[in-house]
Amino acid sequence: MGADFYPKTLIGIRIPMEKIRKKEKYEELKKFTKSSLPWQKDPEHLKCPTFEMKEGMRNCPYCGASLYERGIRTIYLVPGLILEDDNYEAQSYKDWKMATDSDYNYLFIGFYCIEGDQESECACVGIKQEIDTEEIITKKALLKADMEEVDLWDESEFGLWLFMFNSY
Repeated sequence: MGADFYPKTLIGIRIPMEKIRKKEKYEELKKFTKSSLPWQKDPEHLKCPTFEMKEGMRNCPYCGASLYERGIRTIYLVPGLILEDDNYEAQSYKDWKMATDSDYNYLFIGFYCIEGDQESECACVGIKQEIDTEEIITKKALLKADMEEVDLWDESEFGLWLFMFNSY
């Protein structure tokens, strides 16, 4: 086991992850098929006698096992932008490039997203093509329009972002 380091550069905006998604605790009655009763399908209740579910009942009256499932779910706040399993690599939103920092605190959306080679002796990355300033102005305007649609545009967060992604 080791760590891999990937330098990245992107022209675009940095968005705090709490604007993209939120984690929410939930508690709901365990799901069973219509033809099954909790004690028939739930391994915790295989040996329990049949009982009738009553309003407000939270536990099995015989073994005390919870009839509810608890956990944390992710609620996505931007329609069309779903990031599965914290794996943001090679994903995009409306054809814009995306990248994240190592701790997934920020999502970067923009253009000219380039990832450096982990194998290189030095951790460096660069935009190795000629960049037309008019093209940047045009792409920035398009990015701004798309981000304003979902209330994510912040002029102070637009720029050239250079960061290191560490997989550990």
